[in-house]
Amino acid sequence: AAAAAVVAGGGVEGGPGEVQNGYSGFSPSSEAWSPEVLSDEAMAALGARSFFERYVAARKPVIYSVKSMEAAIAAEWWGASRLGAIAGDEEVSVEWRASTAEAFGRGQERRMAFGDFLAKMKQGEECLYLSTQDLPVDPEGRPLVASPLLERVVAGAGLPLRPVVAGNLVIQSLNLWMGSSSQGSSSGLHHDYHDN
Repeated sequence: AAAAAVVAGGGVEGGPGEVQNGYSGFSPSSEAWSPEVLSDEAMAALGARSFFERYVAARKPVIYSVKSMEAAIAAEWWGASRLGAIAGDEEVSVEWRASTAEAFGRGQERRMAFGDFLAKMKQGEECLYLSTQDLPVDPEGRPLVASPLLERVVAGAGLPLRPVVAGNLVIQSLNLWMGSSSQGSSSGLHHDYHDN
């Protein structure tokens, strides 16, 4: 069911001072709500089609607790030393901030070798953050699926471009977000422009 319009200041629907929310996807039932956790076994029993209908199409968050071979491969290959060996010389754009009191997302970026970034993370540097990279385009002007960094990582690690959980869905883009925080960090449950 579509969400009803929220009227600020007693305004008439469509009138000045009104905020409308036309979102019709999933909404948590209460503040205490938390996503379901699916094991490999539960995922296999559910199947890709049911997973799509229940979670993807409904835009309902779910935690996929992976213990499969794909997870073992990913755990081995996504370690900093392995990533550095595969693509340490790749140049990346990294967000930076002057202190931990500042927020990321202000458009302050610097270029550096991915290996140098990984070394800073290992040292506990908290003022650098690797987020989405600009994507090259093909001869027709369409963006590619992955940045040069992730093309090298995926090829070097032999990671599947179609994970089992994706069923017959095709990946639209691959991104990598990395940072370091001594106290942990979370953006909380939120909605991005692209489903990810």
